Amino acid sequence: MTDRCTRCGGPLGEFDRPLTQKLLGLGTTECLCKRCLAEYFGVTEADLDNRITRFRRMGCVLFPPLDDEQPEE
Repeated sequence: MTDRCTRCGGPLGEFDRPLTQKLLGLGTTECLCKRCLAEYFGVTEADLDNRITRFRRMGCVLFPPLDDEQPEE
């Protein structure tokens, strides 16, 4: 995977790669930015931010864990 979105060519954010893998599958060859993922699934970027926080709380190994000292996103 590259450091740029496969669809729009924009730079990838910190959680874009793991979010793409979580939502599209670990074997995906695409890597989408949050904006393109939101468009693909018909949701808002805020919806995806909420999912990221939920995945982190659940302990999904694709994302860094939430620390008590770390502010939530």
